[in-house]
Amino acid sequence: EAVAYGLEQEIITVGDLDGFMKGDGSSNNATREDVAVIFGRALNQGKTLSVSSTSYSDNASISTAARPYVAYLQEKKIMVGDDENKFNPKELINRAEMAVLVTKTYSAVSGEALDVES
Repeated sequence: EAVAYGLEQEIITVGDLDGFMKGDGSSNNATREDVAVIFGRALNQGKTLSVSSTSYSDNASISTAARPYVAYLQEKKIMVGDDENKFNPKELINRAEMAVLVTKTYSAVSGEALDVES
């Protein structure tokens, strides 16, 4: 049901589906980059993103397709880097990071001020 909704709303694409499953049919854990693309698409609502770079020190490690979404979320202060200003795009997202991301996203869409310290 959630995947169908994501496809209908163009939050995910058919091409993204392979990334959600391993060859044995079990689910794949999401990387920080994967989550940035999904949340970026959801928040951006289909508008064209022209930003192609971030200020993260590992900007070159972020895939070209994901970079506009990562930049968008960085600009909105929804996703942040580590203490060394690295985004770590290929690292799996953990529960604490996801909780912060969801909270900041909710604040952004509901018009609440974001706590940029979190």
